[in-house]
Amino acid sequence: MKKTSVLLTPTLLVLFALLGATQLASAANDTWLGANGANWGSAGNWGTANPPNPGDSLIFGSSGGGALVNNLADGTAFNGLTFNGSLAFTLNGSSTVLLSGQAYANTIGIVNSSAQTQTIGTMPLKLDWGSYTFSSPSATLALNGTLTPNLGGIALFDGASTLTSSSLTTDASGLISSLGGAGLF
Repeated sequence: MKKTSVLLTPTLLVLFALLGATQLASAANDTWLGANGANWGSAGNWGTANPPNPGDSLIFGSSGGGALVNNLADGTAFNGLTFNGSLAFTLNGSSTVLLSGQAYANTIGIVNSSAQTQTIGTMPLKLDWGSYTFSSPSATLALNGTLTPNLGGIALFDGASTLTSSSLTTDASGLISSLGGAGLF
């Protein structure tokens, strides 16, 4: 009996360590290249993984700008969207992107640090549990698709940013009425 427990304990420790390392290794910054068209799921369109893995942070920079189509599985979770290059993008598609980062922490929703207007067109966004910041200090971030929080999801809009939306409206106190009062616009 003693030999079994001696072997079992190290085996379980190694198994848990491998599972934890696999989860940590899967999250990456994945940069849009746009080498093979506008569809997110096409091979060669992303720098790290094709298509990007759930949990990745998506970066749109200086390659393959224009109108893109999210044709990934509905509800694929990403750690945030960042625009930081010289091109303008419009993100379309009927598949929802779930912004899902570190629960209980302020996490990137969308950051536009480029000098171009970036547009979330028809692509729906959903917020997981936690706070998600939408920021665009240098240019406009246009949110034209739907933005829906899950229970415990909060959208925080940077007051210094230029944000426009055709789907979000504020109530008399400045809270976003279509988000049930969650977040400031």
